[in-house]
Amino acid sequence: MMKTIKKLILVLFAAAVVWAQNVNDLRVPYTHHGSFSSWAFGVSYMKSSLGGVMREVRDVARSVQPDGSSVVTAEFVGERDRQDDFSGFSAPSVDFKFGRFLGKAVALYLGFAGALYWGEGSFSREDRGVDYSYESDGVKKNLRYASGAESYKDDAVGAFGSFGLGISVYPFYKWTTELKDLYVDLAWGWDATVAKIKGVSDNTNGFMGFFVRFEVGKDWWVSEDCLMGIGFSYTNAFGTDDYGSDGKDHRFGLFFRITRE
Repeated sequence: MMKTIKKLILVLFAAAVVWAQNVNDLRVPYTHHGSFSSWAFGVSYMKSSLGGVMREVRDVARSVQPDGSSVVTAEFVGERDRQDDFSGFSAPSVDFKFGRFLGKAVALYLGFAGALYWGEGSFSREDRGVDYSYESDGVKKNLRYASGAESYKDDAVGAFGSFGLGISVYPFYKWTTELKDLYVDLAWGWDATVAKIKGVSDNTNGFMGFFVRFEVGKDWWVSEDCLMGIGFSYTNAFGTDDYGSDGKDHRFGLFFRITRE
């Protein structure tokens, strides 16, 4: 599967280069205006990780103060170190934009994106029990027990979905060269990522949070209300899961885009 996806990426990139060279004959002097909708389809690579220490207080010792209040003097805490990683390719990945141009060079939009990935996942776990004593000179820590580290690696699937706002800018819209319809794009919003290692029933992990997406691309007019283009994007997503573990996600995309105004 991975070799097939990598070959598809090379074919897509080569097709994009050939198409970009041939489409110059369709170039006409239209300008951006009004509302628009845009659809992008392509390939992307995702690398995500989720890790941290989960803590569960299992026993507490308290001391009664002269004023009648109680103070925690010791705790027995169960801790689990966890690390989940995933990396893989997606074909296709998709995103949709709906917005409006403010003049001829700037557009604001609402965007949706998502993809399903195939790749490799791994996880590791290590459990331990720790006694904490809170004394006047600081916190003292004593390891009561520790289990052996558990780890596993295998084929995995992953996915993400996002929703947010964005702004596109055509900085060279007044030029008459090929740079005229080059654009840069910034988007931000809400994001959810999930991954699962095949054959491990209790290893589905994911997190919800926020994303920031950067995109650069080039459009070509094919009619007075339609553009076709190619682009490259990078997305950084971050958040936490239900247990407070920190997650982060890096995604790179190469795609074709069709826009109607």
